[in-house]
Amino acid sequence: MCLKDFLTRYITSNVAQRALTGLVLSIVISAIFFNLPPLYTTLMILTVCLYAAFVELPHLASPRTRFYWILLFFYIAPGTICMVMMNYSYFFRNFLFVLAVLVVKHDTAAYIFGNFFGKTPLAPSLSPRKTIEGSLGAFSVVLITALFFLFHANIKLNSLYAQKGLFSKKMATSYPWQFVVLSAYALTLFLSVLGTAGDLFESYLKRRAGVKDSGTILPGHGGILDRIDSLLFVVPFIYPAAVAIIFYTLADHVTLHQVLFEKFWKIGQLKYLNIR
Repeated sequence: MCLKDFLTRYITSNVAQRALTGLVLSIVISAIFFNLPPLYTTLMILTVCLYAAFVELPHLASPRTRFYWILLFFYIAPGTICMVMMNYSYFFRNFLFVLAVLVVKHDTAAYIFGNFFGKTPLAPSLSPRKTIEGSLGAFSVVLITALFFLFHANIKLNSLYAQKGLFSKKMATSYPWQFVVLSAYALTLFLSVLGTAGDLFESYLKRRAGVKDSGTILPGHGGILDRIDSLLFVVPFIYPAAVAIIFYTLADHVTLHQVLFEKFWKIGQLKYLNIR
């Protein structure tokens, strides 16, 4: 195959569009998340979720039906609320970014592995193009990424917690590597199962409505709801589990209210953490 044929076939393909759009979105979201106050990230989250709820969701269910309002309050609203709460929390703001990265990696890896190696349909009645091979490939990619993030976070947290004497009596003076590996496996398993469930659920909605995508705003991806469907399923389940782990670790030093609602920008004023 000559270079021209290669460029024509692959660079202009849906895969290339999907990759380019994903790269641009990653740069924009990272720039907003790491360089601007939490308020701007919250506005971004609300804008994205409100657009998905009131512009794209009507393509999948008529606002005149009860089904639309069930989807609005039990599908989109819980994930939106959890993401806003995580964004404002000292304990979970960075974790929200990690979750978003892992979900994107899961979706992208499942798509790529499915395209190149997929032979066994995962749920042919809902989404014929999703394959078991794609899901296994996505699981592997997410697991490697989760291990990297969690080991890096463990080094930082161990240093901080040990220095400030924050470990509770229920927990050892540091997170053992076995705990980190187990956490990475658990996170990957939950994210893969819930992310795939969210993806299949939206596939069901699209099949039910007779449309290919929820929208056309993202080249190669479809609509915004096509990209955040997995995240909307993942966050409401993983966020409470993360709250439980943090509270268990710091139970001698913080209240559950502080873990849930302590504002990100007030962390320097928290006497119980004594961080300057």
